[in-house]
Amino acid sequence: MQKFNARLRTMQANLAGVIAKGGPLASELKGKAVVAGVSAKKADFAKANQLLDELEAQLKKAMA
Repeated sequence: MQKFNARLRTMQANLAGVIAKGGPLASELKGKAVVAGVSAKKADFAKANQLLDELEAQLKKAMA
């Protein structure tokens, strides 16, 4: 859980910036972040980390 939380924290500033802009991408990213958090709380780290991989890739594209 600590690794998951640390990884999510590194994305939070960029994630918050994209969400603040609104739009369909913001809604999608926010939803993935929520599902990733729920998955981590259920100790389904495979799913949680997969979602973080997707979030990270989408954030990189959004920030480019």
